[in-house]
Amino acid sequence: MIGDRQAWGKGLGTLLAQFALDYAFDWLNLNRVHVTMLATNTRSIAMCERVGFQQEGLMRQAQFKGGEYIDVVVMSKLRDD
Repeated sequence: MIGDRQAWGKGLGTLLAQFALDYAFDWLNLNRVHVTMLATNTRSIAMCERVGFQQEGLMRQAQFKGGEYIDVVVMSKLRDD
């Protein structure tokens, strides 16, 4: 459903990310969750920021895609954030 362009921009990804974080922190008792994504994926980066992730770093030219090297963003959220 999230892959369907008609579902984009309705907050479904943000809602699911928040549910996943609640599960990770409340049920699995994790202290830290981290994600990596292509720096060109601005929609995913914005969604992660909305649910409280902070950018930790940038892995320069870490992924080869479509004939070019692309930076990868590293983000994390701590239980106390």
